[in-house]
Amino acid sequence: SKEDKSFLEPIINNYIFIDTLYTPEPEPVYNKIWIEPEDFVHYKNFSNIIIAAIDHPIDTTLDLLINEFEEKNNNYDYPIILKDVHAKNQIITIIKENNGASFLNTIDSSFTNIANSIKNHIDNLYFDRYQSYLIDTTLSAFVIDNFNINMQLRDDFKLINSTISDTLKYIWLGRGDLYSENSLYQWLFVSSFNHDFKYDNYSLATLIENKLNIINPQIEVINEFNRFAFYRDNIYDVFVINSLFNHKTYLTGGPIVVYILENKTLEENLIIFGLVNAPGQSKLKSIKELESIVLNSIF
Repeated sequence: SKEDKSFLEPIINNYIFIDTLYTPEPEPVYNKIWIEPEDFVHYKNFSNIIIAAIDHPIDTTLDLLINEFEEKNNNYDYPIILKDVHAKNQIITIIKENNGASFLNTIDSSFTNIANSIKNHIDNLYFDRYQSYLIDTTLSAFVIDNFNINMQLRDDFKLINSTISDTLKYIWLGRGDLYSENSLYQWLFVSSFNHDFKYDNYSLATLIENKLNIINPQIEVINEFNRFAFYRDNIYDVFVINSLFNHKTYLTGGPIVVYILENKTLEENLIIFGLVNAPGQSKLKSIKELESIVLNSIF
């Protein structure tokens, strides 16, 4: 509502809409649109919707709607996340507090969960849309056979280079055209390593540099790592690093994402690189597409 927006907007901006990709220019991950309750009908099919309200000051629009929702569903425990209400693959997150002070007090606990929920949902949306492409089952089977991860690759990905031996194992996959005027391409490198790994900056940099030198010595990471993430399941501890790369010969580059998969039961660990080059164009969709391919091949 108009009454709540002036207080809520800066808080939500600073705690939820903060994910930025450097490509190298900063690209915000979220394209946020603020609407008033009477305009909801025009946006009800959007994939990610947040409804936020505080009881005081009282308003005659959103407070009334949320009170009706509480009575109808007998649900007073916020935040509330609803799925597929108006459209497929949609989440609606409802946040409500009594006043501004209580809203601020819940930021650390609830906003982290909300931000993670929205981030994971966006990753799933990218992969769901990606799956509308035809999948190269032969190339995907090649990855499964050699690295035991179910990487679903669209049919315009090609095998650029590979070495499969007892001492060295890697593949280099790509789509796009390095030599076209726009030179847009996406590359995926997958390799294995068998030593214990330590999560410190020196070990990260050394492992990444060594693997890039083997697969494609023309690729170098050109700045400090600017974003980290960590995932865990029954098989892997997964460390994710976002940075930028440069191609030494062609003097081009863009965003690079690195996944280090530490296997909890086997000696063979994996490292996966996703690289995007798209001069003068937004790179967000291309790098998020690679991220979704990798994440959904792991989990």
